Amino acid sequence: MRRYAAANPEKIFAHNKVTHAIESGRLERKPCEICGSEKSEAHHHDYSKPLDVYWLCTPHHRQFERGLFWLIRL
Repeated sequence: MRRYAAANPEKIFAHNKVTHAIESGRLERKPCEICGSEKSEAHHHDYSKPLDVYWLCTPHHRQFERGLFWLIRL
């Protein structure tokens, strides 16, 4: 994890901002924007905008990260 954090500081910063915003109530976790699953996670399209996220369930997030953009219309 330390190597990942050292290699990806912008990602760690964005993930931490989302976590703290959810905990403080400034950001609300929403259902997956594809299937409506309540168990969702934040996807950052642009890490320089840490609170600008899409909410995706784990399977859809993985598809999006693997480059299967044509399967997902956000």
